[in-house]
Amino acid sequence: MSESENEQSWPKLFRLYLALREHGNLAAALACAPPEVAEFLEACRGRSSEAVFEKARSLREQLSSEREAALTVELGCCDPFAQLCQAYVYYPPNRRDEALQRGIAGCRDAISLAEALEDLPCAAFYGGVLASGLQASGDLDASIAAHRASEDIYRGLAKDRPEIYLHELAKSRVRPFPKRWLFADHWLIYARRFT
Repeated sequence: MSESENEQSWPKLFRLYLALREHGNLAAALACAPPEVAEFLEACRGRSSEAVFEKARSLREQLSSEREAALTVELGCCDPFAQLCQAYVYYPPNRRDEALQRGIAGCRDAISLAEALEDLPCAAFYGGVLASGLQASGDLDASIAAHRASEDIYRGLAKDRPEIYLHELAKSRVRPFPKRWLFADHWLIYARRFT
């Protein structure tokens, strides 16, 4: 496969959609995907985990010999769970913690898959979502570490493609932490110098 064909493959375009949430990337992935894969991508657009898993089930065997495509489908399956790091607040109060923990686990799975695919934009995106989920769960140290890792990835990406990733870097710098958390971060750093 040539470089230009490789850049236009549905797995790369779909992962770019996941990382940037730009619908043009999803439309391009749909345009070059086989019909069965296009059905899966459409299910991912709707974010119904049941529909995503149903479509993925039939694709797993079909794509088992295509590593990038198979891992991309698994990443798409992680997305509805990862989004629970932000959507958990819409659950009934007695189910919010469960939803948040599923979101955190989904983000960790998505980051592992993105790393296996060497997909830095997805790793950065899900790292930022993980940071917000960890913040909501009260795990300040892990949240700050996830945020910094995500920001570091965006910083590297922005050096190579500033037209795309400089905006993502700027969003990552303000997204997960209100001022009180940044203030707490400074105090943690200060306190650690003396322990």
